[in-house]
Amino acid sequence: MKVNLIPFSIYWFLFLILNVIYFIFPFLFFLLLPAVFVMILIWGICVFEIGRATIISSQTKRITRVMLAFLASLLTISINPIGMSLLDFINWGIIHSFTDHFSKADWVILLIHMLLFWLGEEIGYQNSKENN
Repeated sequence: MKVNLIPFSIYWFLFLILNVIYFIFPFLFFLLLPAVFVMILIWGICVFEIGRATIISSQTKRITRVMLAFLASLLTISINPIGMSLLDFINWGIIHSFTDHFSKADWVILLIHMLLFWLGEEIGYQNSKENN
């Protein structure tokens, strides 16, 4: 099984950097509120394309692609709750489970992220199958 995780790694580190910037300068994101719908659309397209680019050169089974989409989504969505737990520890010396900061909205975002990533993987896999 050969899976190219470089596109996902780049996306994950960029998302991590955005979360660090949010923790340092939370007021800057109020300036972005008018563009929130455009940012959600761009985010969805990026997740789809990253899923497509990740799987385009591999010949994995469907269950492996679903598991890869789930794990990639879980890693990405858990950045914020883990960061919030770390921030609580730094500020107040309190150690919380990251699930304390994992809200119901995060589960919905996880599901949407996984479905978009998996859809990109499936379409990329079908395209690579047709080209071969």
